[in-house]
Amino acid sequence: MRSDESARFVARNAALVEELRRYAASVASIASESGAETPREEPPVRASGTDPAVNAAVEITPGARAKPTGANRGEGAAIQRPHAIAPDLPAAARAIEAFLSALGHSPEGDPELASTGRLVAAAFHDELLAGYRMDPAQILAESMPTQSRAMVVVRGIDVACMCPHHLLPSTGVVHVGYLPSDRIVGFGAIAQLARCYTRRLTLQETLCESIADALVEQLGAAAAGCIADLAPACLTCRGERPAHARVVSFATAGRMTDDASLRSEFLALAGVNMEPNR
Repeated sequence: MRSDESARFVARNAALVEELRRYAASVASIASESGAETPREEPPVRASGTDPAVNAAVEITPGARAKPTGANRGEGAAIQRPHAIAPDLPAAARAIEAFLSALGHSPEGDPELASTGRLVAAAFHDELLAGYRMDPAQILAESMPTQSRAMVVVRGIDVACMCPHHLLPSTGVVHVGYLPSDRIVGFGAIAQLARCYTRRLTLQETLCESIADALVEQLGAAAAGCIADLAPACLTCRGERPAHARVVSFATAGRMTDDASLRSEFLALAGVNMEPNR
């Protein structure tokens, strides 16, 4: 590449990166004015290849857990991110283009990347983060009275969620169950509740807690549980790349937290064996 072309390339990329920096600064400023909590700094990620190989699913068994308080509890324990900022899809598309350029893959002159910024911005807004525009209280408001005390379990709900650390997807299924108190909802509402919390930037552990807590807090269920069985791309596509590894997490709320018989009933109905290997 000639020196004048190199200079123009560097200047163009620098301008894109500066625009991304200004946009990020404006987002942080608006979030600060709205009283949103400043995201905590994540610890340094270990270099690729230093993590031990994973040859099987990681299982998180039920047990006592500290319940978050304050702003982090939000709607059914979901981490509420600032929404005072109106989506700006053109700015998001430019930011994606700047991101690619900063990594040495400029969309200019590359037909394969010509529409990538626009498509990625639309995918995140319309699909991957659509859960922020869904209200769990409203989803569970269409309830009906019941005298039944039979546990309700909807299993095998296909989901995809985004890791907030790496912006990579986790795909798999969730199993959701609850013990009614005096009201029940349609089965479709349970699947919709799962989508409400999975289509967000969320950790898998937080996802399970959010769904279980929402059933107790919003529906008034006596007990609730959620199991997520996912394949996280941040695990399978990075580091040692254990391609077939899955992560299983399990959270409970209400009476199920302290009642082993209710937990066992839920696990049996969900078709999941969480007992430790002997």
